[in-house]
Amino acid sequence: MKDTMDSKRQAALVWLSLSPEAKQVMQDRLGDFPEEVRVLAEELNGIESASREEVKDAIDGFYETRLENRYVRHGGHAQARAFVEGAVDSEEAGRIMAPIERKAPRRKPFSSVASKLGGAKLLEFIRDEHPQTLAVILSHLPTTEQQDVMAALETDLAAEVAQRIATMDRMVPETVALVEDALNSRLQTMTKSQAEEIGGADTVASMIGGLTPEQQVAILDQFEEPLRRQIQELLLKFEDLFALEGKEFDETFTKSFTPPELALATYESPEQQDMILANLGDKATASFNEALDEYRSGRVKVKDVREKQAEIIKQARQLEQEGTISLGGDEEFL
Repeated sequence: MKDTMDSKRQAALVWLSLSPEAKQVMQDRLGDFPEEVRVLAEELNGIESASREEVKDAIDGFYETRLENRYVRHGGHAQARAFVEGAVDSEEAGRIMAPIERKAPRRKPFSSVASKLGGAKLLEFIRDEHPQTLAVILSHLPTTEQQDVMAALETDLAAEVAQRIATMDRMVPETVALVEDALNSRLQTMTKSQAEEIGGADTVASMIGGLTPEQQVAILDQFEEPLRRQIQELLLKFEDLFALEGKEFDETFTKSFTPPELALATYESPEQQDMILANLGDKATASFNEALDEYRSGRVKVKDVREKQAEIIKQARQLEQEGTISLGGDEEFL
């Protein structure tokens, strides 16, 4: 077991590891604590060098101290059993706990957070956590979600998290419960702080999206610019662009984007791929198929496909404004 590091040296090493921006924030806050500033300055002055391992130990120790101060003590299954076993003998404890455990089956840790925040949202929610916290969370997630999060982390961070998971011996249930409780509290606070959005262009587009083009025109004629244009753009979908023909099709797709970009945008639709290929030359066709094969051999993110489709829609709108193509104008919406 590692010796406990002196708190002053720990603080100094943590300070040295901070970014310039973080140091400035800390300096602003320390302005009201001159004695602490003096102590830290003395310790910094006495440090000639420190190994990478020592700095890492200082940061880990600081994190663990912060974790202890951040989380309130938690109840749950482990606390209930510990209470009962401390009050009666083991046989009686088993008799008391049996119906309690049957009535309230144990839940998989972090299932609540994972169910509310799937995929990219879950990653964004936890990615700034300490590597040890990430290790605790990931070790309790389903394999698919573990893989998605690990694949999205920076290589160095993913390696450190994986190493921490691999070297975990035994995890105290109370610690897991405390981390989960903190995440749930943060999620609840974040949800409450977000104002509920009612109405807006998105709502109107959803409402009239299933109407006929004539009905859409009649309704949109009641709106002023730029709101009218905003709703119109929301009504336009990527698949609608494939109704374009001839020169307009070429201007929108093959003249504005490379074959690999078009392969990515049409990755989900063989029909769209065929329409693109029908308008490509031999060299561009080979490039398109090569890119498509490469995408199929790896893992294509839905986010990347949607972003590329959005770029093409934006380009189509730009071409329409320039008068190069027509997406329906004032008479019809695709």
